Amino acid sequence: MLINLDNMDLYAGRRESKHAQHRRKGSDMCCALELGCFCVSKQGPSLLQEKCHLGLQVDRNLDTHLSHTVPDMSVRGTLSTLHGALDLSQYHIIRDLLSYNIGENIDDLPFYSSTNCDSAADHKQVGGRVWTLFSLQLDLLNVTLKLQINHGNLATGESESSLACINFIKSRLLCENFSNRTQDIDLVSQEILITDTRFQAEPVNKRSNVFTNILQPINVSFDGDIVQAELHHRRKPGKSKFTVLLNNMRLMSILDWWEAIRDFILEPDSGHPTNAGTPEEVSAKIPQSSDTEEMSFELKLNITDSEIVVVEDTSQWDSNAVILK
Repeated sequence: MLINLDNMDLYAGRRESKHAQHRRKGSDMCCALELGCFCVSKQGPSLLQEKCHLGLQVDRNLDTHLSHTVPDMSVRGTLSTLHGALDLSQYHIIRDLLSYNIGENIDDLPFYSSTNCDSAADHKQVGGRVWTLFSLQLDLLNVTLKLQINHGNLATGESESSLACINFIKSRLLCENFSNRTQDIDLVSQEILITDTRFQAEPVNKRSNVFTNILQPINVSFDGDIVQAELHHRRKPGKSKFTVLLNNMRLMSILDWWEAIRDFILEPDSGHPTNAGTPEEVSAKIPQSSDTEEMSFELKLNITDSEIVVVEDTSQWDSNAVILK
């Protein structure tokens, strides 16, 4: 199945009853999609600065009862020249979408690919092999992602404030779910640039950090097939493992920036939509899985031909530094 979306836009939304929507006519939220007695209202600004085109190819294995040489379902596509911006609430939605929707473990549900096949439970341990249930692969070309503190408001005069900008110049994202309840997420970048955008609106002499390029290649001219950075995450029941690879890269150790990024990524989600007030509003409840009760964590960092720079005074270009090679 081929899917082509032209002039695609992306919004966060909230499902609520039509009665609540009628009572909120004076608000800036409008019904974008009607679903029976409910409607989905847009919430917050668009996640994309410009509308884009998305092309996907969806393949499904119709012979899962006979062979698992290919994933039961695979989705492949390309995102090119896309500029997105996520604030904290929007980041929570994307994170939960990957964790509890696309990444949901559904291997315990019975699936029948034909009337003559056995139950899914009988196929789980065929020869003790592990196969791929779902595979998502996206090629990221000139994709820019901003982490926003706030989007700003022209009506109130509030200015935009951001934390970081990640440029996936040439990267690939691969997410896979396996029959043994293991999930792999791989982000491989042949060209990537990460910058600190906290003080971009301020004069250079008033910035707390002038070393804005947090992660950049050491040599500008290089073979395009060489991997600059790779992030691998494997999650299985009771264990989470991260592996980070840096090759021919310079990493700036701006500690307050890294702490801000850590707080942004690990900020807990309340599980309720922002500004929820009426009893008619419906919020999705995330089921508590046993996988998240006791989770051990492991991190491996592999550095090849790279530098880690620790600067004494980040507000001055002419400053002492320690360079680890």
